[in-house]
Amino acid sequence: RRFGFTERQSSYYRDAAEALGLVSLNAGRYELTDLGSVYAASGLSIRRQILQQLLLRLPVVAAVVALLRRRPTQGLTRQQVADMLEKLTRYNGTTAWRRAATIIAWFRWLGERTGEYQVEDDVLRLTAPLR
Repeated sequence: RRFGFTERQSSYYRDAAEALGLVSLNAGRYELTDLGSVYAASGLSIRRQILQQLLLRLPVVAAVVALLRRRPTQGLTRQQVADMLEKLTRYNGTTAWRRAATIIAWFRWLGERTGEYQVEDDVLRLTAPLR
């Protein structure tokens, strides 16, 4: 209620926080991990740095980056990201399509902070060499 989103939306945020290693299930309750505590206690700049690093460590995000690096002059469409999700996760069909939109949004956010990615017309491109 505090943030104005539905219970279903809250489960997406919890799943994301768990996938990033910020929360874990303990005795039937979700708690902040040590990293989650550091994240919560940090200022905006540090939280953004932590989030960037955590996103890039997610297996599907790492797979997208690896493919972009192998073919730096080409981009990846939302459909190609959805196809990757179907191969790498339990998602398929419309769920993979929706999650692909989320991943592209993450790369848009990363690109705004790093300059390494560009998203235009739902096509993700590598714009600078990765460190």
